[in-house]
Amino acid sequence: MRSKRGMTTEQAVYLRNDSRQALTLRLDAVDGSTGPMGGVSYGLEDDPVEEMARWITLERSRVSLQAGASASIGFRIVIPAEVTAGEHVAGIAVTAAGQDDAPSESASDQAGTSVVVHTRRIVAVQVNVPGRARPKLEISGVRPDPRTDAVYVEIEIENAGRAFAEGDGVIEIDETSFVRPFHVDTFVPDTSIRYPIRWSVTPEDGDYPTRVMIRYGSRTARWEGTFTIGAAEQEVLSRRRGSTFPFWLLLLGGLAALGLIAAVVVIARRWRSKKPVSDRVSQTRSHDPTTGRGSSRSPSPPPPPGVGERS
Repeated sequence: MRSKRGMTTEQAVYLRNDSRQALTLRLDAVDGSTGPMGGVSYGLEDDPVEEMARWITLERSRVSLQAGASASIGFRIVIPAEVTAGEHVAGIAVTAAGQDDAPSESASDQAGTSVVVHTRRIVAVQVNVPGRARPKLEISGVRPDPRTDAVYVEIEIENAGRAFAEGDGVIEIDETSFVRPFHVDTFVPDTSIRYPIRWSVTPEDGDYPTRVMIRYGSRTARWEGTFTIGAAEQEVLSRRRGSTFPFWLLLLGGLAALGLIAAVVVIARRWRSKKPVSDRVSQTRSHDPTTGRGSSRSPSPPPPPGVGERS
């Protein structure tokens, strides 16, 4: 919406419960900012408001809706008299708490566990204050950021203008012949980000001359300088890698255990097949004249001395 300084405007947000159960909804005004790779990001409900969210006053902060019911919640926007010209953005966060959020206990002497699911929707509120408003992207530097999988480089960017910006850029790191294009999504005025780009798994110590260029609209932002990889960065990289147990080691350990079990089974079978014949139980085949069938039985032991002998 377009509004002048010092004006007050009335708006409303329309809510409808499309679920099959009653819901209690919480409404909060939250500030709009820029996400790490661009795009509008909104604050959490309990975050302190510092920008345009302070201009918004809601008629109600909570509303209960039965299944299929709807409601219209009004809100007022008061534009400060001293506000700068340009584009301003905030949001109204509508949050529904999960219904099954009570702790569940499996035993009286065990601690309860709970999982709380919140569904949140954002209604964007944009106010354009008349006056000269242009985007102005500024690149202030590049810094290394060691992570568990690699070292990233973070491009420090700020929109010092008074309008939204969006553009495409490229980063070049001479020592490693690294060239990577990237896209910057919607950039909110008067906000800054550190744009992350994955760079190297095993970087060497030293200085790395770097160039960054971003084209947005008819304008271009440029930066040229150097960042350094030293003992401090290598220590952070080593510590962060050590904090996670590599999955490939778990897989290798599992395969080794399976191989050991298979080897034990093979050895046991070979040992049994090499036992002396005298240790095996032999079977003889006999014929039963009453049934006409053959049967398998062990040979009868020899009779004791004197049995069956004539005197």
